[in-house]
Amino acid sequence: AGSGIPASTIRYWENIGVLPTPVRTSGQRRYSQDALDRLAVLRLAQECGFRLDEMRHLLHGFSPGVPASRRWQETTVRKRMEID
Repeated sequence: AGSGIPASTIRYWENIGVLPTPVRTSGQRRYSQDALDRLAVLRLAQECGFRLDEMRHLLHGFSPGVPASRRWQETTVRKRMEID
């Protein structure tokens, strides 16, 4: 995918619904910009040490319209409390 994330991880994230299933063209996955943005968020969260359930919450655990900055802020506060 050119993302630095193993294809097996991307497929797993698709299977569990963290990433949307991409459209296929000639057998190749074609990702929308939204999916690529989610992939970047997941990669960053993974690099920051977030668990899969925390990454899922970051993407799907808020009401529609909650800005990304608030999602990150609330999620990182929880993570800091866990680390402390």
